[in-house]
Amino acid sequence: MDAVVIIIVGIFIAGAAAGVLAVISLGIRREERRFRDDQDLFLSRGDLDGTDGFITDQPPDRLTGGARWLTGLYARHVPPPPQPADLGQDLFV
Repeated sequence: MDAVVIIIVGIFIAGAAAGVLAVISLGIRREERRFRDDQDLFLSRGDLDGTDGFITDQPPDRLTGGARWLTGLYARHVPPPPQPADLGQDLFV
């Protein structure tokens, strides 16, 4: 009886690991395909030189969101650099 429980637990753990691996693999594949398609679109328009890239704030679907959550990937908001006119304003009182 103990052997049956151990086998069932082992099968459950293997299934969970395979599910996590599948979600990560499919999510990464979708992100890369979307990124490549967007980059091809921008290159055909001449909007960028092909070296810039971006990741959207919100994932396009739940599978991609699950993959981002499992891998810890997120889009960070970087504030824009200060304009030259803004740099010296606080120096004058």
